[in-house]
Amino acid sequence: MTPAEAARSLPALVSDVRLLLFRWFDTQVAHLGLTISAWQVLGELYRSEALTQTELAHAVGMAKSPLGKLLDRLEAGGWIRREADPADRRVNRVVLTDRIEPLLAPLTAVSDELTERALEGLTGSERRTLTELLEHVRQNMRRANEAPPVPVEGERA
Repeated sequence: MTPAEAARSLPALVSDVRLLLFRWFDTQVAHLGLTISAWQVLGELYRSEALTQTELAHAVGMAKSPLGKLLDRLEAGGWIRREADPADRRVNRVVLTDRIEPLLAPLTAVSDELTERALEGLTGSERRTLTELLEHVRQNMRRANEAPPVPVEGERA
């Protein structure tokens, strides 16, 4: 594979688009002391209510250690709190505080603007097709991640 082909490969394109989306979002919300990673966590908690750190890590695709540090910052900022699970006192559940309520509309507006900027120039049909194709890729990758790893020949890095 040539360098030009590698740059246009699905993993490279998805990685670049993700980086650019995140960078734009982070710039827009920096004055709030938030990042897109924080917004993903807050959004997941808004949709799912109280989750354990393990459940939250799985839902947002983040390792538990970096998520723990992010949760520490969100807790210090008053965005979340950790509460003992009523069924198992050894487990903490992460819950939103009321601080998120006044920012839901502005943060959603930033997210919507991000979508519009990213999809600028695409017709409604192209947007729907892109969404359907990405959903298909997501489902494929969810199944692939549930399968045993495929051995790859070569030296360990």
